[in-house]
Amino acid sequence: MSASKAPGAVMVLKVSLMNDGEPVWRRIAIRTDQTLDDLHACIFKAFDRFDSHLYFFQFPKPQRGFNWNKRWDPPRYAHPYDCEPSPITDELPRNAAKTTLQSLALVARRKFYYCFDYGDEWWHCIEVESVNAALERGRYPRILDRHGDSPPQYPECDEDEGGEIEIEFVVKEPMKMFAIMRRKGK
Repeated sequence: MSASKAPGAVMVLKVSLMNDGEPVWRRIAIRTDQTLDDLHACIFKAFDRFDSHLYFFQFPKPQRGFNWNKRWDPPRYAHPYDCEPSPITDELPRNAAKTTLQSLALVARRKFYYCFDYGDEWWHCIEVESVNAALERGRYPRILDRHGDSPPQYPECDEDEGGEIEIEFVVKEPMKMFAIMRRKGK
């Protein structure tokens, strides 16, 4: 199946949270003339997030897939405020707010990745399910389907409990650090 070239054509994407627990994914329809920044806003809403952070999309070569050790490598399409050189390379990220899905020439079954919040690194795998879905009346992008509950944006942190919060940084595997937030004494 070839990539859609028609302005306003609709692409259907399956956005899966890359976690160790139960599968959590959302199906999203977006017009191909909309931007990666528009897609970010829909994913933000679809996963019940409330506190905005920087983000980027990564498009590894199709035959390679996701490589944790190369997660910051180009090509990256980043939040407009983050279009500065990568910490690993000197290449500038491209501006997600100026990049339409149509310009990426995506095809069905193509996978790319989305990282939200560079501190917590919420990683998502995005798979193109369809590039020429029917254009229906209404606003785009839109959430078509939900599977699984969204995890809390800041796990184990209930601000209503009061008290001091301690943060422990845990290395679970090389190059992967997690922040665990909890109330002191718990």
